[in-house]
Amino acid sequence: MSSSQTKPRVLLLTDNLKVGGVQTVVVRLARELSSRGYRVGVAASNEGKLWDELPAACCRHYIPRRPGPWGSVATVIRLRKVLKTGQYDIVHSHQRGVSLLARIAGMGHKVRLVEHVHNVFLPVTRRFTSFRGDVLIACGSKVAEMLRHDYKRPADRIHTILNGVPDPFAEGYRALAAPKSKDRLKIVGIGRVSPQKNPDGFISVIHNLNNLGLSFDAEWIGDGELLNACRERTASLGMGNLVFSGSSSDVASKLADADILLMTSKWEGLPLVLLEAMSLGVGAVVPDIGSCGDAIRTGQNGLLYAPTTSPQDLARKLADLFGGDEWRSWGVKGRHRYENAFSLDRMIDELETLYTGATRP
Repeated sequence: MSSSQTKPRVLLLTDNLKVGGVQTVVVRLARELSSRGYRVGVAASNEGKLWDELPAACCRHYIPRRPGPWGSVATVIRLRKVLKTGQYDIVHSHQRGVSLLARIAGMGHKVRLVEHVHNVFLPVTRRFTSFRGDVLIACGSKVAEMLRHDYKRPADRIHTILNGVPDPFAEGYRALAAPKSKDRLKIVGIGRVSPQKNPDGFISVIHNLNNLGLSFDAEWIGDGELLNACRERTASLGMGNLVFSGSSSDVASKLADADILLMTSKWEGLPLVLLEAMSLGVGAVVPDIGSCGDAIRTGQNGLLYAPTTSPQDLARKLADLFGGDEWRSWGVKGRHRYENAFSLDRMIDELETLYTGATRP
């Protein structure tokens, strides 16, 4: 977009700014768009510490939580006031519940709804009311496929913009994109300790790896509702080499020091942590779900395994993997893939192009 063109005014909308993948995307978009001269606002409930990470130039709009129908009505009323006073051209929403409310709130206003879809959902769940934005952004190829085939959304409304993450080298990190000279391997899992991320499956894989006699340490980094239960289970199994360390202020350094990222999620879109591992030169072992296949090429920069793989079979795959040397080149190849396809700058460039088309008469 040339400097002579007027940039659209953008309202980024989500439920809250608690720590999470969607919320991280919102904060990063607010920073990058503001730095490129956009007038940006963020609307969410006042929950979450990520409010503190928004740029100073960003307008802040607090909307009510949505615990029930009256909460949804209050959200629509508040959003209508924000749209009237803020004079935004685009509402860029990031969760399908609040996206529907934005569609209702935008009636009568000259505003375009750009709806960002971050996950693969079952087609039977809220098919009629879901994904009604003027423009739909799919974060990966499988998300786009879901929108077309499962939810029957018109192909001309769907735009695939692959997720991107900042370059850690630009932020001062020194990724170990070469074999690490350590006595013991390090396996990490990163994410909310929640049913979606399936930490119980992670524990089972590590437990089976222990039974195979592999020498390694494992750590899960993240907070969540299942944290205490996971700690209790690892203690009951006597797993001294696995720790659930909780939240961390420097996840990137811990990830950079790992040999492998292991994911056991039940569903995903295109997870940021996977792209962050690639940017840091760390190979990954992930289930073939969502759009993970957009990032991982098995045997090149990681391993995609069938989501039906049992913990026992996955442990055996990992034991075989670590018994050879092929995996040691995954980090370098993953870094190359990140540079070519998953940078944050590339994502923002594509988003700018989409914004221009969305506001063109």
